[in-house]
Amino acid sequence: MTAVIGLVIGVMVILITSNFVEMSAFSLTLAVMIGLAVGIDYALFIISRYRQLLAEGYNLNEAAARAVGTAGSAVLFAGVTVIVALCGLVLVDIPFLGIMGLVGAFMVLSVMLVSLTIVPAILGLLGDKVSPSRQNKLFSKLQPKKRKKNNGLGKIYSKASG
Repeated sequence: MTAVIGLVIGVMVILITSNFVEMSAFSLTLAVMIGLAVGIDYALFIISRYRQLLAEGYNLNEAAARAVGTAGSAVLFAGVTVIVALCGLVLVDIPFLGIMGLVGAFMVLSVMLVSLTIVPAILGLLGDKVSPSRQNKLFSKLQPKKRKKNNGLGKIYSKASG
């Protein structure tokens, strides 16, 4: 849902800008595709970190703060990297590609800012409804497995090495 909010904001600004700057329909299409992809990715990254912290026993506020602090900085770094890469298309000196790059970069900026601001707000509103239920088989499969003791070759290697 947050990716759609970022897309709507980005598309509105791009459509307003298209009245002043000539751009093709491909630019908007490319921006929407990139924006949807990174918007979903960034939101899921923060949400999965939040769920992981809840599973580790943190309270709701602490989990939200830590999720934004850790996953949020990764989202910011990834978003800035994508923006710089898309702005690099201006250096090709082909106006069509330059406009596409700038439009795509703005869309990434839009969904990144929404992911860093609205996702934590929604997590705060939903509270523990975001945490996985105990019966969720898929989530339990994603949890890290407990390490087994050395068996077979591992046991032999451990004895030989020290």
